[in-house]
Amino acid sequence: MRIFYLIFIICQVTGLLHAQSFSYLHSTDSDDYAVDIFTLPDSSYQMICFATANNNSLFSPYAVHLNKAGGYMGVKSLEDTSLSNYYMLKFIPFDVNNFYACASVRKKETSYNSVDIMLIKYDSNLDTIWTKIYKTNDTTEYVTNAVLNPTNKELILSGFYYKGINQASGPIPYCMLLDSMGAVINKFYEDTFGYTCSIGYDYNNKIILGATLFYPNLQTHKYSFNSNLNSFDTCSIFETGLNASFLCLQSNKFISTYDQYHWQWNSTSLRISLTDSNCNIFKTAELGQSGIDERMALFHGLDSVSKNRIIIAGTSNFDYGFAYFSNHQGQFHCAVLDDSLNIIWEKNAGDFAYHFLYRAMPTYDGGVIAVGSRYDYIKNFPPVSRDPIVMKFDSLGNIQGSFDNNYQYQSIFNVYPNPASDILNIEALDNLEYEYEVYNITGDRLMQGELKSHTKINILKFSSGVYYLKIVSKKGSSFKRFLVKH
Repeated sequence: MRIFYLIFIICQVTGLLHAQSFSYLHSTDSDDYAVDIFTLPDSSYQMICFATANNNSLFSPYAVHLNKAGGYMGVKSLEDTSLSNYYMLKFIPFDVNNFYACASVRKKETSYNSVDIMLIKYDSNLDTIWTKIYKTNDTTEYVTNAVLNPTNKELILSGFYYKGINQASGPIPYCMLLDSMGAVINKFYEDTFGYTCSIGYDYNNKIILGATLFYPNLQTHKYSFNSNLNSFDTCSIFETGLNASFLCLQSNKFISTYDQYHWQWNSTSLRISLTDSNCNIFKTAELGQSGIDERMALFHGLDSVSKNRIIIAGTSNFDYGFAYFSNHQGQFHCAVLDDSLNIIWEKNAGDFAYHFLYRAMPTYDGGVIAVGSRYDYIKNFPPVSRDPIVMKFDSLGNIQGSFDNNYQYQSIFNVYPNPASDILNIEALDNLEYEYEVYNITGDRLMQGELKSHTKINILKFSSGVYYLKIVSKKGSSFKRFLVKH
């Protein structure tokens, strides 16, 4: 049985972290992690997560709805049963009622290395309106970022590809221009090894692509395309670094970030540079500590709260040998700088576990919200299993607590049998007051009631499939997944 429960943590860590609070969603039967987050019109959030199973041979996406404080509100599956793997899922708000999402996917009937790009359009309830798959015969393609042109509603997708489905040559950067219905307008394929890390627009409506190129040496590379993607200028910062991103601040002012190896420290730091449009550097700064590796957030560690407040985010004490499952303490590293690279606030955040940051973005109140994964290397239950985690910082860098719920619901309730066919039994192991709600996989509430010490729910009329049991108390709420099988 797959069980979700929400954990609230108050932790004391040396350095900048003091009595900080955040929450993560624990699943007991799969390896789960959060890859993206976006804002809804009511200032709440959708956090996009993956559940992996069968030794990482199956990847299933789902969305977790969070309130404006980062508190848990519900979960919804986004899985397409015709697909066996999603390798990335990036959401792009289109308008108040619709969203785009791009993903790297593999059909069930295809070989393991045959990966294509998929674009999905969702409505406001995250129900699918349409999907398009962009398939090629001689390349394996992964998408890492996407951006919407607010004027003409065109989409730019970027990532990297391998020549041949055996992935013998690559990775190589690419980007693709689509209209609002997903039709391909143009494509760009680089001819040297590397991968893209950021995409956006400058003040002249040119498409700005940040990439790390491997040849002739590691370099931070910026592409500047016209609106049709058929001509471009390039420039590079010739310093050794990975995960290179660019962000336009003014008409001739850019900020670039990348992982810089620091020879004196014998570790990597987060390197930040202010440049002109030709990549000429006029100021630099570094974030990090001696002897501790820093890594920019996976594919999206650079953003802006406003024109003069810049978000830099990544993983502190990153493990280059075991990027996601290290046996030492790693933390979220978030900072906000002004447009002269002066630090407004900087925080390392995390309890005694290994945290890996995937995505950070500005919030409605001038703060930052960050998502990623938490690996409990001490308890390690079950083996090699991560949990999605969300941290919300206010405009001063203080972490705002989302929950006062430290209940581990799997030990307070017995829910059986699972799968069930006619009656679902719920036994409470304490004498507190509870209520229950039952939801289907699309988020529709099917029934609710008061929970006694032993409650029997008649599910005979339910169709076979996956359902969620929500248990509610004054201390918080939790979801348990159960199956109906007739």
